[in-house]
Amino acid sequence: MKRHLFHLCAAACLLLTLVFPAWSQERLLETDTDRNGRIDQTARVDELGRLLELRIDNNGDGRMDQFQYYENEKMVRLEKDADFDGRVDIRDFFENGLRVRSEEISSKTGKPGRIILFDAKGRTERMDRDADGNGSLDTVYFFKDGRLSLSTQDPDGDGRPNIKQTYVNEKPAERFQDENGDGHWEVVTVFDSKGDPAETRRDDDGDGQPEDVLLYSKGLLKERRQDTNRDGRFDVTTYYKNGLPERQEKDVNFDGEPDIRAFYDAQGNLSRAEEKSPGRDAIDKIIVYQHGQPAEIQQDTDGDGRLETVSAYRNGLLYRQTRDMNQDGRPEVSISFDAQGRKVGSETDSDLDGRIDTWQYYENDRQVRLEKDENRDGRVDLRIFYQKGVQIKALRDTDGDGRFETAQFFNRPPYTMVVEQDADGDGRPESVFSYRGDDLSLKESDANGDGVFEVREYYRGDKLLKSIEKHDNRDGFITWFYEGRETPVRAEDDSDGDGRTDMWYFYADGRLTRVEEDTNSDGRADVWEEYDRSEVMVKRSRDLNFDGKPDIEDK
Repeated sequence: MKRHLFHLCAAACLLLTLVFPAWSQERLLETDTDRNGRIDQTARVDELGRLLELRIDNNGDGRMDQFQYYENEKMVRLEKDADFDGRVDIRDFFENGLRVRSEEISSKTGKPGRIILFDAKGRTERMDRDADGNGSLDTVYFFKDGRLSLSTQDPDGDGRPNIKQTYVNEKPAERFQDENGDGHWEVVTVFDSKGDPAETRRDDDGDGQPEDVLLYSKGLLKERRQDTNRDGRFDVTTYYKNGLPERQEKDVNFDGEPDIRAFYDAQGNLSRAEEKSPGRDAIDKIIVYQHGQPAEIQQDTDGDGRLETVSAYRNGLLYRQTRDMNQDGRPEVSISFDAQGRKVGSETDSDLDGRIDTWQYYENDRQVRLEKDENRDGRVDLRIFYQKGVQIKALRDTDGDGRFETAQFFNRPPYTMVVEQDADGDGRPESVFSYRGDDLSLKESDANGDGVFEVREYYRGDKLLKSIEKHDNRDGFITWFYEGRETPVRAEDDSDGDGRTDMWYFYADGRLTRVEEDTNSDGRADVWEEYDRSEVMVKRSRDLNFDGKPDIEDK
């Protein structure tokens, strides 16, 4: 047997000697395997004819794209340009004829984007991967008997995995996520036997009580529970159908009972929400949605259990709001809004008789006018005007004839209110009342309608202090002064209307006691008259030389 083996080896050596003469240590052999006239393989061999390197042009472009390296006639490394761009993309390493390592080179970074290690049977044992393409191997897959058992991800490159996932039968079993890099697994996902997610738990503070739990069925989300205030109880629960939200319940006051229920359409869009305010036993707010925006809101604003207020929206903006306080189907209040959602007007049935009796108008969301039908005859008999939201004028039709004969003004300082009465509608008021606070301060009267006030009365509180009266059929005014309950104490008469008093009247307990007269218009009395308790003149004195002293006395 040994002799036969010796002869075989000798023959082999002779053949190699004939093929590769001893005078050449290494040789390069070129081959045109497809006989198209172009070399597509080159082999480098040693002096004994043993293969050292083999280069192959796989796509026939004239450039070698596969390189195989040998030691002791066994391949130890294979390099390949898979995309034929002139750069090596894949490197495989071999030991004893078995591949032990494979590298894929990233064209972006020039570094390995994936490294695979193989076990003694050629099965994948570990794979490192650059998932985000930044040149760092951040994802590792571990295999057992060639089957995936564990994977980790370190996206921030700090050396500690942020994501860990286990596998059973090469399907996900559990997934752990450290989102803030503190070494605590905040999110844990458990998968079913088919590798679909069954439950996800989030525990941000690490107290063992999850704040967010997602439950799945056949890989589709079916329920989500949230503990928003971290008291250990779930206060928001969302139910899903076919992976889309179907219904949600919220406990906003954390008393263990849901206060808000939301409902979704078949596409998972919010369609309706029902809310119960704290302390209420029944739903007091219903919101109807269209295309994800509120279309109508029904509210119980007074807590009587009836949804009397309805707000209608268009393109997400409020355009009408109504209130039906007695639930008879006829709203007592209707408010309109412009395209910017600003209030422009309202109509009100204040006495709930089914007829509108109050109208309010707004500009730039501020009230500018109010109209009322106070006597319920179907016609407006009160108009109030506003400026910058402040009442400045009011007009009243007190006799129901359609004419506004009474006007109130609130912007005439120093008076807080001035009331004008124009009974004949000629535009000239017959009476004007001016107030300071709630008290009448001045009353003016034009009895004959000539536009001139014949009487002006001045008040303080409810007491008449002074009145100025125009003389009939002549110029001039007389001014009366009062005390107590409108009892005259003095009167000053400007009989010729020159602005200077020419007669003075004095009273006691409402009785005339003395009269003084200025006959020469020098501003000083030159005639004096005295009266008894019966208002009969008992004495008359005159100053003839106008020196201020009486010269003649008549009794």
